[in-house]
Amino acid sequence: MRIPFFLFPGVACLRDVYEDQIRNLSPYFDVCVPKLLTPRRGETLECYALRWAQEVFHFRYGNTTESNVHERSEGCFIGGLSLGGIVAPLIGDFLQENGCPVHGCFCFAAYRDGTEMPESLRWQYRLLNPFFWHMEHVMARTALCFANPKDKLLRVLLHQFALSSPRTSARTMKLVYRWRSPCTEHEFPIWRIHAEDDRSLPLRFTKTDSVLHSGGHFITVTQPQKVNDFIMDHVTSLPSFTFLKEKSKVVACQPLNRVRKE
Repeated sequence: MRIPFFLFPGVACLRDVYEDQIRNLSPYFDVCVPKLLTPRRGETLECYALRWAQEVFHFRYGNTTESNVHERSEGCFIGGLSLGGIVAPLIGDFLQENGCPVHGCFCFAAYRDGTEMPESLRWQYRLLNPFFWHMEHVMARTALCFANPKDKLLRVLLHQFALSSPRTSARTMKLVYRWRSPCTEHEFPIWRIHAEDDRSLPLRFTKTDSVLHSGGHFITVTQPQKVNDFIMDHVTSLPSFTFLKEKSKVVACQPLNRVRKE
């Protein structure tokens, strides 16, 4: 049985932002990308993370059958990009408290806590009001009609803005710039990767485990192989998952059409 690997999307992001991770990690994990929730009025980032965690938990582990309880005890991996990487450790705390061990958490292009975000960046994000997101939505839909079909990267990024909800984007961005909570301790390992040229959440304001020299903010799309290698290197460093090293060699030798796609 493959254990779950929950990958949480960021602001204005859909499942597509993890397309490469879904394809390449599926031979080892049951990769799940929970849908981004629309924040409620006045909701804090911590309350939002708790609500998202509860929805994921009840969807995946909600019933109390013997097989379900066994699956929960097997644990999971979690991760997230940007906002998803910010809330992933908080979601991991909830899963742990409810009998689902978190073997590790991966944060892509995400700050560790609210104190790392400078006031100048908060003011920039305050300007991204609902009207901005509505215009971004309209322009992305228009640009998709003229984008080069062979430019996969551009089409994936445009697709995020074209199909995401402007209201959800505006409210989730508000969660980010209002977030001021200090760093907290977690009972599972957290691994972080960030790009030097990230302009959305600049690297100079945070500390990370691995630095990519390029890739911008959407590193799961722009640097998928390096992100996938980062994930597998840390997963296989855990004593319980060293067997995946041999399995990855077998999968790498298989024709692409034999690798299971989700």
